[in-house]
Amino acid sequence: TRIAMICADGADFVRDTSQRFDVLLVDGFDNRGQAPSLCSQRFYDDCFKVLSPHGVMTANLHHDHPEHPVFSGRIRLAFDGNLLEIASKEKSNSILFASKGPRMSVDDLRQNDPLKNFDQEVRDQLQREFSRISWDMTQPG
Repeated sequence: TRIAMICADGADFVRDTSQRFDVLLVDGFDNRGQAPSLCSQRFYDDCFKVLSPHGVMTANLHHDHPEHPVFSGRIRLAFDGNLLEIASKEKSNSILFASKGPRMSVDDLRQNDPLKNFDQEVRDQLQREFSRISWDMTQPG
C-alpha cells in the first residue's frame, strides 16, 4: 500500500512507531488552535526520526501566532535548518517544508518542473500559484 490513513494522536504515533515514511503532513488545528503536542520539540524530533532518508515533513502553522517563531525554530532545529516556508497571501497560515534528505533550495525548485507529470488542465490551474510561491520564496523578509 502506498498510502494509508491512520487515525491516532499524531504525537503518540510518531513517538511509538517503528515504521518509516516518505512524507508526513502535519495539520493539527481545531477551533482552539494547534494541539500543543504537535508543535513541541519532541514531536518535530520524532517526525525527523520516522522519515525515510529522503523524507519530507510539511506543517501548516498560523504565521500570525505569537509563538510562530518558536514553532518554526523547533522544526528548523529538528531538521538541521533544512526548511522552506511559504506564507499564504489570503490567510494567516504558512506551510513549512522540512527535509531529512538533501538540502532544499529555491534554485533547485525553480530548475525542476513540478507540474510536468500533470495534464495541461491541471498545469494551467496550478501554474499561477506555483509562480507566486516561487516569487515569494526569493523575496527578503
